Amino acid sequence: QSDALGHNGLGYIFFHGTASQEQDLSEAFKHFNLSAHGGSADGMFNLASLYLTGTGTAQSFQQAALWYTQALDRGHTPAAYTLAVMHLNGIGT
Repeated sequence: QSDALGHNGLGYIFFHGTASQEQDLSEAFKHFNLSAHGGSADGMFNLASLYLTGTGTAQSFQQAALWYTQALDRGHTPAAYTLAVMHLNGIGT
């Protein structure tokens, strides 16, 4: 569906796992990706974090920087900090 916040929530569940749902990082990536493309700043931040660490997808510092920037453009403060640390360390620039 096209519920960006719902997909972000599902991504969180699949990322962490629960008593009734095993952790599934590829599903987490799928749902964070849908959330990000749906316009959720939290989804963008979470998707960027997966790209940064290579969790559930191939690592890509450039994709991480792109999605952190998109989240920041929507007022996501933690994205600003993460981007600053990436730039300080010369990652993804």
